[in-house]
Amino acid sequence: MLERTFAAVRGRSKGPPSLPRRQAPPGQAGRNTPVGHVSRVFRDVYEAERLSAGAIPLARKQEALRALADAAFARLGKEARRRGLSLQNDVDEALAAPCDPERILKVLLHLIENAIGACKEHGQVVVDARPIENGVVISVRDEGTGLDPRAWPYLFREGWKDPSRKGEGLGLTVSKAIVHAHGGKIWCESALGRGTTFRFTLPNEKKKIEPVPEHEPVHEHV
Repeated sequence: MLERTFAAVRGRSKGPPSLPRRQAPPGQAGRNTPVGHVSRVFRDVYEAERLSAGAIPLARKQEALRALADAAFARLGKEARRRGLSLQNDVDEALAAPCDPERILKVLLHLIENAIGACKEHGQVVVDARPIENGVVISVRDEGTGLDPRAWPYLFREGWKDPSRKGEGLGLTVSKAIVHAHGGKIWCESALGRGTTFRFTLPNEKKKIEPVPEHEPVHEHV
């Protein structure tokens, strides 16, 4: 996975296919520097690979899901406001699930960031969750244009990305690995002109939960 990811990152860059020679000053290799970006990509993919192999133990604890959604909104609120979007947290304050909060926050950040990118001005991104048998299902819904049906088979494949979006197309791959490590499932429900909803499940115990589709057909679930 790492070799293919490196090739994908290099292939999409506008510069030569090599890592930047100029190193960022100490403490500044962050989100806006090439070095920080490449490091973050490889860190996430390496973590996903190890999670998939069962090599990283999850720090599970009973976690309030509304607080996780609030934390994700706090990080992405500035970008949403810049785009004229609203973020809505519909998760019940009493709803909790056993999970590794740091990693589930990462899933929410990936999904909400995608939703923000899909929305037009004055659109809305909504995070919701509800209990199901043996766990919970969490959803991130946007009011965008929906996904092109040609994209459905590729959504969770490593390195695939919508050419109209920024990024390396790895967020859903990483999210899938994290959700699977928790014993859950992740899938997408979308219709052109009606927006997109990504959902994932978190079981009360580490056992598989099948997708629970609601209003739209399930185009891909893994």
